[in-house]
Amino acid sequence: MSSRVSKTVSFGFSTDADDAFMAYALHEGKVRIAGVRPRFRFADIEQLNEAVLCDRLDVSSISAALYPLVAKRYRILSVGASVGRGYGPVVVSRVPWTLEQLAGRRIAIPGNWTTSHLLLRCYQPSVQVEVVPAAKLLMVVTRGVVDAGVVIHEGQLTYQRFGLRLVEDLGRCWLDETGLPLPLGLMVAHERLGRPLARSIADGIVRSIRYTQRTWPAALPFLLPYAHGADVKTLEEFLERYVNDDTLALPKDVKEALAMLYRRGVAARWIKSVPTIEVLTPSAGKPASPTAALTRRQAFVSCPSAPRRKRTASRPKRKS
Repeated sequence: MSSRVSKTVSFGFSTDADDAFMAYALHEGKVRIAGVRPRFRFADIEQLNEAVLCDRLDVSSISAALYPLVAKRYRILSVGASVGRGYGPVVVSRVPWTLEQLAGRRIAIPGNWTTSHLLLRCYQPSVQVEVVPAAKLLMVVTRGVVDAGVVIHEGQLTYQRFGLRLVEDLGRCWLDETGLPLPLGLMVAHERLGRPLARSIADGIVRSIRYTQRTWPAALPFLLPYAHGADVKTLEEFLERYVNDDTLALPKDVKEALAMLYRRGVAARWIKSVPTIEVLTPSAGKPASPTAALTRRQAFVSCPSAPRRKRTASRPKRKS
């Protein structure tokens, strides 16, 4: 389509591998959205949260915990969520502490508006927090600058390489307490786009994810710079956790979990009220078909040309 009739739309993706997986085909021009000329911004999740707070992005990944503050201007897309099912941000330290023993101590968090910060406030409110970019958080904890840290992204799988110990997996705490999955990140679209265009963009992101799933080896050079030093095996394990059916079509139990998260946010005085949770589906008017979607732990193993490995059981100032 001619650029004269195309609308420039700003896209925000975080600098981690699951967002890069979603963005790859769109960024490289393998998948196009009719009438849209995309402008991409890859940034730390806290920077994206702040940009959305200021209405600077049309479409963006955000922390699920941030949504109540922007719900009057942004709509949740059914595609692009990061969801933990029995896993999520991990609290790590150099010594074998418990959450209770962290009371009064200095804890590094990846952003003031991150879901990990909200969860920390829910499970251990008596801490002093220090914001550290996600990519530097493990090193800050390792050097003893802080007593512990809440780790997101690939660091959930690599913290032991830094000699750190697990204090608690907040995703496991959440599951044990609520019986629900843990919504960590969302993809949102600004109301200024209008619903038809937002739905078309949702469809484009679905197609981008599916394209990358089919061509995983070719996407590796694009993805690895966003893997924070993780090797291919660890990258695959991380993507199996966060690129799956939940990513393609936000299911009912995740919507229920969002409502629960926001009720907890009210109780923690994080937000004043629970927002209306309205989810926009792709332009076809329905979410991605489960039969066509990526099943959990299938982002790669369903791709005939993808590297295969043995499948093993896997057991919040404010901002995956």
